[in-house]
Amino acid sequence: YKLYGGVNTFSPENIDILVTGDAFVSSGNILPLSVSVLNKNSSPIDSATLTVSYQKGEIDEENDATRDSNRQKIDLGSMATGETKTSDVKVVLFGKQGTRKIIKISLEYRSAGSSAAFVKESEYEVVITNAPLVISVDSPKEANPNQETSFNIKVVSNTDQISKNLVLVIDYPAGFIYKSSSPEPFSGDRVWSLGDLAPGASRNIIVSGNLSGDIDEEKAFKLSVGEQDPDSQSQIGTLYDKISYSIALTKPSIDVAFLIGGQNKEIYTLSSQNKIAGEVYWANNLSTSVENLEITAKLDGGVLNKNTVTVASGFYDAIN
Repeated sequence: YKLYGGVNTFSPENIDILVTGDAFVSSGNILPLSVSVLNKNSSPIDSATLTVSYQKGEIDEENDATRDSNRQKIDLGSMATGETKTSDVKVVLFGKQGTRKIIKISLEYRSAGSSAAFVKESEYEVVITNAPLVISVDSPKEANPNQETSFNIKVVSNTDQISKNLVLVIDYPAGFIYKSSSPEPFSGDRVWSLGDLAPGASRNIIVSGNLSGDIDEEKAFKLSVGEQDPDSQSQIGTLYDKISYSIALTKPSIDVAFLIGGQNKEIYTLSSQNKIAGEVYWANNLSTSVENLEITAKLDGGVLNKNTVTVASGFYDAIN
């Protein structure tokens, strides 16, 4: 709002904020800025405080963005009519190549001899020229339901600065059951500590697990890498990059089923000394014929009498 006193007008419109600096910056590098404030009001201003705020890393809509909010405050005190004050600030921004980052500048002040507060706001846009990290995933594009699947994650430093206290977080899709990884997770089965990453250095993580679901269903994995939250070490405080990739569930090339007593179950309840009949069924799901197919069924266990095994079609290897 404005204050009128005779012919004098006291208003934020009479405050100029000028920001000078590079419009482009490499992710993770220091960006120096010069912020100048000019008081064009016809009277002095008091209690002037300059605030520079920005989102340090990538914006993650799924998580709390305020955790990564950075704010610098500079006390400018009083400013006479026509006076200019200049402050130098340094910011560090992270993001994907081509990301536009907004730096917000605000000046809060009061009119001399008045308790009324005024705010003048401005924005400065910066474009990220390169990502701090490159995340890649070597993984099959397709998998059979309940089949073990492995994927290799590689994180490579793409900056000339050391990236410190990095963590990798994986959000698994519904139906994925974690089995193992190398190296082992830092927390639970989805958080890995990458430590400090020197320029050009890399980290590799291999994750294995089983996917369950319907045929033709897409299973999406989400990978996030960033600086570890000092207040919660299993979370990312500053997000550097985030990618996702999908694995499609498909029919196996050959369907095989083993039936005992005409039933296809994982566990069978049988009476001792009774003769058991088992059958192997298979189907070709390919669009072409299959030649020289060999199916092996292994019979094992302390209660099995191998001398009683007979095969109607095929060959029984009693030795192996």
